[in-house]
Amino acid sequence: MIIGNPPYVEIAKVKDYKFTGYVTEDCGNIYAPCLERASVLMRSKGTFGMIVPLSGFFTGRMKSYQDLVYEAFSSLHISYYSGDAHPSVLFSGVKYRLCIILATRRDNKKDGNKVFASPYMRWYADERDTLFSRIQYSQNLHVEGFLRYAKTGDILSVNVLKKILLKNETIQSYLRKASNFKINYHRSPVFWIRSMDFEPYFKSPVKDRSTDHLKDIFLDKHDSEVSIGSVLNSTCFYYWFSIQGNCRNIAGFDIESFPVGIIDVSIQKLLNKVFPDLMDDLQKYSKRRVYNYQHSGKVEYDEFYPSHSKPIIDKIDRVLAQHYGFTDEELDFIINYDIKYRMGRDSKGDDS
Repeated sequence: MIIGNPPYVEIAKVKDYKFTGYVTEDCGNIYAPCLERASVLMRSKGTFGMIVPLSGFFTGRMKSYQDLVYEAFSSLHISYYSGDAHPSVLFSGVKYRLCIILATRRDNKKDGNKVFASPYMRWYADERDTLFSRIQYSQNLHVEGFLRYAKTGDILSVNVLKKILLKNETIQSYLRKASNFKINYHRSPVFWIRSMDFEPYFKSPVKDRSTDHLKDIFLDKHDSEVSIGSVLNSTCFYYWFSIQGNCRNIAGFDIESFPVGIIDVSIQKLLNKVFPDLMDDLQKYSKRRVYNYQHSGKVEYDEFYPSHSKPIIDKIDRVLAQHYGFTDEELDFIINYDIKYRMGRDSKGDDS
């Protein structure tokens, strides 16, 4: 048996030790070669348990690590845990999004591998004692990419993912390098992914836009501004980001890879009605914030509270349920996904 909690340190910061002969060296973090070494040291039918960063399974630079884990171990059981104060942390003073890997050595490479994964788990501090008793696993059916390790957790989640993936066209097919049709999105959400067709107010001594957080995407036509903007605000997309993303920052891949299919006329008409209502509602509940920072001086910006707009977001998800063919049970799953914590005790704006 091998168990451990290897250091999460960038290899470039290690000056007195060099890694040679490791296929995971290109990942750039010490914990990847540590797992690789463990895979070599394990005896036949040996067991394995490690606590490592969640991002290793959902970041492009970690591909060799992801492939190694899939090839070296069998009967993989991976549970995923929130790592910030929204609403609590796994270890006091450790703000990492983590996962716990339990597995056995894969001796027969001819046998297919199985990956069982939990959902992305959150909890309040007073729920800490019951956290591990709540773990559920579901088998992932995918053999490539981040979806090998998707944070599904139960059969209902698996079925929702299957239906989303039936739409072959992804958002990438709607994107352009430049055009007159543009929306933006906030790349560092907590519980709400916010996309807007207006420019939020921001003012500082050095810039007039929150370039660290706000990103633009350009689209092929006006209808796509509405349909893709609606999708990015939906709980359906929040679910996608949660199960196959790093749960911290929205990467371009999270958006580009989302299967949206061809939006037919009837769906587009419904989105054309609800999307402007959401844009108005976001602005209605926004608050102007003013802060004085030691290094950057006075900063003013509008902070948004999408939780107030949940009824309108639910309308978007009902439209998307028609588009994806969700059952009533699957729609209920999406609308209420992570709701205990999204609408929780101290819901905050995305910019806070």
